[in-house]
Amino acid sequence: MLLNRMWSLTQYSYFLLAILLCTGLSVNAQATPTSHPQASPTSDDIIGFWRTIDDVTGFAAARIQISKDATGKYVGTVRELFPRPNYTPIEKCQNCPKPFTDRQVVGMPILWNLQANPDNPNLFNRGYVIDPLNGRIYAGDVKLSRDRRIITLRGKIIGAGVFNRSQTWRRDPDQQP
Repeated sequence: MLLNRMWSLTQYSYFLLAILLCTGLSVNAQATPTSHPQASPTSDDIIGFWRTIDDVTGFAAARIQISKDATGKYVGTVRELFPRPNYTPIEKCQNCPKPFTDRQVVGMPILWNLQANPDNPNLFNRGYVIDPLNGRIYAGDVKLSRDRRIITLRGKIIGAGVFNRSQTWRRDPDQQP
């Protein structure tokens, strides 16, 4: 009964094929030589400016610049703090161990020693991250999204690997590398 009122699957398929052919679209989903190929991802795609997103409020908290140091490892340095509703950014690292004790947050590296995973250009391991609000240092891993616009930072409290914290950073649209 239902088939009497609706087109059969075959009729519907032919109809879609006719529309595609009339509009000049290709049924083949593979890239053609005239299409614009996307660059292959490299581990250096993480380099640039990122906005940290507060994992409690969802507001942008800081602008971080990720760069590569002389040893080939990645470092994230705070370049700007953003005011948020009912919150004034701190100026100095709170309860931070040496060498971060009482250091100005802007200009301070908060992510360091991050290494590219040789098997996957979107994964980075063996880094460290410090939370300037409480001075805790985490062992950090980073995953770069396929579109290279979002990174997910996952930190584990050193010595207590069961306590994890994740944070999302978005590529800063105002400052592209």
